[in-house]
Amino acid sequence: MTNASEGKVRSRKLSEVIAAQLMEEIRNRGWPVGESLGTEAELMAQFKVSRATIAEAVRQVERYGAAVMRRGAGGGLVITNSARAALSRTISTYLELSNVSITEQYEAAGLIETVAAKLAARNVTEEQALALRSAAADIAASQDNPALHRSAMELRLAIADVCGSRPVLLFMRSLARVLTHYVRPDLRTQYRNREFEHGVIADLSGVVEAIVAGDGTLAAYHVGMDVARREQRARELAVAQPLLEGGPLRRETPNKLAERVAYAIRDDIARTGWRVGERLGDEAELPERYGVSQWVLRQAIRILEPSGIVSMRRGQSGGLYIGRPSPDHTIETAVSYLNAYQAEKKLSLDSYLQVRGILFQCMAQFAAKRSTQEERERLLAAARDDAKSDPGEFWKSLAEMGRNQVLALFAVIVDGFIVQNSNDAERPVDRGLRVAIAEAIRDGDAPLAQRRVGRYWLSAADGVDSVQD
Repeated sequence: MTNASEGKVRSRKLSEVIAAQLMEEIRNRGWPVGESLGTEAELMAQFKVSRATIAEAVRQVERYGAAVMRRGAGGGLVITNSARAALSRTISTYLELSNVSITEQYEAAGLIETVAAKLAARNVTEEQALALRSAAADIAASQDNPALHRSAMELRLAIADVCGSRPVLLFMRSLARVLTHYVRPDLRTQYRNREFEHGVIADLSGVVEAIVAGDGTLAAYHVGMDVARREQRARELAVAQPLLEGGPLRRETPNKLAERVAYAIRDDIARTGWRVGERLGDEAELPERYGVSQWVLRQAIRILEPSGIVSMRRGQSGGLYIGRPSPDHTIETAVSYLNAYQAEKKLSLDSYLQVRGILFQCMAQFAAKRSTQEERERLLAAARDDAKSDPGEFWKSLAEMGRNQVLALFAVIVDGFIVQNSNDAERPVDRGLRVAIAEAIRDGDAPLAQRRVGRYWLSAADGVDSVQD
């Protein structure tokens, strides 16, 4: 095994730079769904590049879920989705590609859905309560397995909508994409279990009735039962992870061939243990392995490269190498989507501040239980070094130490958005609190770490009283 590719910083390709500029143009225009950014010929002239480069940049924008290239009169690169829809697709795509475990997925679902239920119990109107009851009744009346699962997820999203917290709804949508599209629906349909289905109906009915009664604690209890039941069933059927079989393509979705090849490569990497730095092959042998042209293979690789999953090296020892997944590209894109969404809706930052506090309190608990002693000492040393310590890096490190890629990603996205859109960019908070948090984590004291994180973000929130123009 060679580790030649590990640790190298990948420079962005011209197509990636153009894709980023197209995304910026969409944001600057106010994300007008239905408007065209220009035809292929117009974009080639605008950026002074070849058809191949523009086509590659367009495919990246399409993967972001922001726009699609349409042919014919009135065509061009047309903005097709809202910032919210594009955000959920960006996050869910990274989670699908980056080897997120079933435990991480359902642990994240448990936290986000619990927050949604508690807030809904506090904020629901009588009209909304009746709508939730009607939705729960529809689930109970479902005649087949797919309809039940679809209606159940729609109800969970409706609860997130009622809760009044935009970030909760956005993250719920991202998780819903992963937990309903990434899993294998064929197994869920083939192996029906009426006891499981009746349990789902009872759990969700309990959530709804608790919300109607305004009992957030009881609603959270039923959410916990629902998530635990779904996770157990997913494990029984092995539906929450792809079939890690080598060789030709096996996924029915996504539809585009290059995307299917990308997922097949990702599956082969996971199947062999995700050995970072190992060479997978070169452009001469890989097309034959996956039964596609060299051109399709290159497009597949470019789907995986921005997330650090693979890297293509040239020269004597060249070829495709396994990388270490990095959320940086997804975080940058997600924050830009949130900025566009914020500019469109003009919402208060209060809900974002609340969710940030909840996420980091959770990650502090996990870090105190799951991190290594070396990581804890390093975090404490960084917190004590006021002259060199970057608060953003402190919180990112803490989130990573929690060993849940989903929640860590959510936490860093929300924090990055708040810093860009508020007056607390300098974080005028007692830095001694960061040291106290790191000390609690070092000592493995999860409750104290949670308490101190809560105090920190409460202090930070006091300084966030407006949104930048």
